[in-house]
Amino acid sequence: MAEDISNKALAVLLVVAIVISVVGTWSVIRSAKITGYATNVTTQTGTASLTVTGNLIIDLTDTTIDLGNLEIADTNRSENVDGGVGDFFEAENDGSVDMDVKAYNGTELWDTASTPTEYWMVYCNSTTDAGATCNETYGPVPADSTSAVTLIESLGNTAGSRSFKAGVNVSVPLLEGSGSKSGSVIFLALQA
Repeated sequence: MAEDISNKALAVLLVVAIVISVVGTWSVIRSAKITGYATNVTTQTGTASLTVTGNLIIDLTDTTIDLGNLEIADTNRSENVDGGVGDFFEAENDGSVDMDVKAYNGTELWDTASTPTEYWMVYCNSTTDAGATCNETYGPVPADSTSAVTLIESLGNTAGSRSFKAGVNVSVPLLEGSGSKSGSVIFLALQA
């Protein structure tokens, strides 16, 4: 029977040791607050930066003006075409900066009169940009870019307010021969 008590005592001691071990492990884990994820997480912010360069892009959306049939000494201008509806060069600022637009001769209109001449003139008819200055006075088409005439100043690049119309005024010289005539105007965009 002494052996039984010893075995019983041993079994009790073993159970007590297991309970103490489990309770001890549980209390250590609980006091350490182990939750399965890090509790000291920090954040950092990264910044991407860039610079958009200024781009000058002028888009001529209407490239022709048809002034009809004229005789020697006749005059016609953009406003009078199509019964007063008008026919104009139309352009937009598709760039990323405000621009000034100048104009000069690309190809001569007349065989008997070279630019600049009162027989071939250009001006700014209108703009959708209320902040821009539109030169609404006809002036001779200059011969080259060094003497280009300013049509519009500070044309913005905001949607809905970035376009303008330019018109021409022609008078047929007295000695001009008959036939089809065409001259071109070059539009030069400069950063405002």
